[in-house]
Amino acid sequence: MKKLALVISLIQPLLVVSQFYSGSVMTEERAPAPYVNIGVPNNNVGTVSDINGKFTIYLTNQKNSDSLVFSSIGFFSFSISIADFKAREKKIITLERKSYPLKEAIIKSAKPTLKRKGVTTDSELIIGKLVDSLGYELGVKIRNNKHSRLKNLYVNIGRSDYDSLFFRVNIYNVEHDRRFKNILTEPLYLTASKKETDTTIIFDLYPFEIWVKSDFLVTLEYVKNLGQGGLFYCAAAGKSCYFRTTSQGDWKKVPFAPSISVDMLFYD
Repeated sequence: MKKLALVISLIQPLLVVSQFYSGSVMTEERAPAPYVNIGVPNNNVGTVSDINGKFTIYLTNQKNSDSLVFSSIGFFSFSISIADFKAREKKIITLERKSYPLKEAIIKSAKPTLKRKGVTTDSELIIGKLVDSLGYELGVKIRNNKHSRLKNLYVNIGRSDYDSLFFRVNIYNVEHDRRFKNILTEPLYLTASKKETDTTIIFDLYPFEIWVKSDFLVTLEYVKNLGQGGLFYCAAAGKSCYFRTTSQGDWKKVPFAPSISVDMLFYD
């Protein structure tokens, strides 16, 4: 039986809040908008809508002049002052759908070189505890300077008490050390049964035609309440992890990283 030697938890102090507000997020077609990020930018106050677009968020009276931002891949972000949001009788937010230009055709005749980059450890000597707060996100930065296509995502779990896992996968261009831009045009969701967490979880990225040509960040985001339990992921010291505790929150960096890696296809 394996022993867990070190458990690291990225838990930030909770913000004392005065009142909660409930609402819902809809699409232009009046359909529920699931798993929308909702938060006050850089203030670590936020949440995520559920599968039916419903949400509850805690806000303080001191933040009335700040903005509350609603964002989701495939939609334009919506921003409203907290004062105006509180004053709304019906707190229903409608998101406008984005249209994307057709992807540029990339023709490669040479056989690609496959390389796996990121954190690949499956050791449980060091593990990190997932913070089960909606909008919590963590991942690793992959160094890259060539035009390449992402093929597979790998995640190693140390222990999971949940019956199943459900995360959103995000991929960001690195614009600055802690400023990232999501490059996806559609949301990606990783699911796994409890049995699958006993081995390396593999998520096929190839069908989504994700191309990168510089450093990028790969993250897992907690967007759905998984119920009672806990999750511990394999981790490595000496490598950097980026995380944020809420939707729209500020990014933090710590000197150990979850076991997240990707296969990349390089064309010479």
